[in-house]
Amino acid sequence: RQRTAAEIFGQLDALRFAAGEGGRWLAERQIAQPDITQCLQDPFGGAPMVYIPSGSFRMGDESAVTSTLIAIAWQTPHSVLLGGFWIDTREISNLDFAQFIADSGYSRPEFWHPLGWDWRVSYSVTLPNAWSNAPDHGGGIPGNEQFPVTGVSWWEADAYARWAGKRLPTEA
Repeated sequence: RQRTAAEIFGQLDALRFAAGEGGRWLAERQIAQPDITQCLQDPFGGAPMVYIPSGSFRMGDESAVTSTLIAIAWQTPHSVLLGGFWIDTREISNLDFAQFIADSGYSRPEFWHPLGWDWRVSYSVTLPNAWSNAPDHGGGIPGNEQFPVTGVSWWEADAYARWAGKRLPTEA
């Protein structure tokens, strides 16, 4: 279904709060509200994407400065200029991830980073860890298609993103 502008802006507001407006992570300015007309539909039927314009923000943890004798450089608050980017408007669902599985995503090395492929082969990984776990809303259980996929390693998430023609977001 298509998401309304209010739903997308609500998610962006939640992301802003989680990123620090009201928490330990600091923000210098509000991210401008995206133009809802700048929305891309995922060609694989997954989450539509929304454009976040460039801007600067303050990244870091104030407590790292006061709670340690030597603050680690990446933890101390510092300004970061981030270029504009596209990001999914929702989490990847079990249904989305099931399409990756059905397309033989776990047996196609072209979607995997070489180290991720080595990890997958070494540990005989063929499904997400919680795929059949009812308490985690595993995607292998009928009726759980709409829930966000869980039990996915970084390597699996990266392979899914490559399969979908996207990439994982970075910290900044």
